[in-house]
Amino acid sequence: MIRQKAILKELGEFFESGEGRLWSPTCFERYSSCPFRFFLERVLHVYPLEIPEEEIEKVDEGTLIHTVLERFFTERKRDNRLPLSGSTEEMHLIRAIADEVYEQWETEGPIGNRALWEIRKGKTSPLWDRFIEEEGQFREEGLMPTYFEFLIGDSSGDEQEAAMPALLFNDVDQSEIAVSGKVDRIDIGAGKFRIIDYKNSRSEVHYRNLLKNENIGTVNFQIPVYLAAAREHLAKRYRVN
Repeated sequence: MIRQKAILKELGEFFESGEGRLWSPTCFERYSSCPFRFFLERVLHVYPLEIPEEEIEKVDEGTLIHTVLERFFTERKRDNRLPLSGSTEEMHLIRAIADEVYEQWETEGPIGNRALWEIRKGKTSPLWDRFIEEEGQFREEGLMPTYFEFLIGDSSGDEQEAAMPALLFNDVDQSEIAVSGKVDRIDIGAGKFRIIDYKNSRSEVHYRNLLKNENIGTVNFQIPVYLAAAREHLAKRYRVN
């Protein structure tokens, strides 16, 4: 427990500063699971030592998948080709975009062992076809993919379609908490919207548990933050529930 007044004063100043004032769902989740780890990483900037691996890190693979999907949907929206139909043409397009993204990564990012990297790419390939097939099944729901990598906490001052200022909440002492984040995708329909958060994991049970009512706002902060942000942003532009 920290009791020194000088340190407490410095901590107070940190959390009132630009860096400390802005929270993300991950910050809340980190604090909920381990306050000490939160303190080390958020305040002291102390992180576990990264040891080079033979294979690409899971987080990097997730970044690649997010990049592919963002480029794919942005291109489809530009060409007025949404919602998806599950067609072979869409499968070919997303594979081509994936090839471009992977090629760029090979020149700019770590890939680890080349042979293992090629195997990893091969395992990812069927993912794109399955994704397109499943997206095609949602066509009749009447929800249009509209925003991709929607930014919460935009400080540029510009009026951007896929961005909004930080979400503001009042703490128990009525101090203001600013929350930032990035929503993978927002689909909009007649009077409703849907939040989509892509996860690169085989643990479906884990994420289903996170969506249980008792875990929302206690260990899972992404969905409530994203829903609140989308509601605030969309209320100015659409009539949604």
